[in-house]
Amino acid sequence: DKLSKTAVLKDRLAKENSILHYNLGVFYLQRQDFNEAIREFEKVLELNPNDAATHYNLGIIYSEYLDNKSKAIAHFKKYLAIEPNDKDADKARKYILTWEKWQDEKLPLR
Repeated sequence: DKLSKTAVLKDRLAKENSILHYNLGVFYLQRQDFNEAIREFEKVLELNPNDAATHYNLGIIYSEYLDNKSKAIAHFKKYLAIEPNDKDADKARKYILTWEKWQDEKLPLR
């Protein structure tokens, strides 16, 4: 009985920590402190690798603010795998399709 109560408390604590780190990530994102936002969002993913909103926010940071297309695409793909019908799914799909098509059409450097 004590083990099951401990497991429940551990799960609850992990969820609360995840929410705390997510909210801190949003706070830093709003302040445009992208490195701190990334750090907090990565802590969320350590606790819950399938947090769709966190993957989406990381995709936004990497696509719109840090110009890291490969990381943006990776996070948008994870987001879409978790929440394919979410309200922002079309935006993520469009980004992926645009940049993957662009990479496919790029001419080799000479």
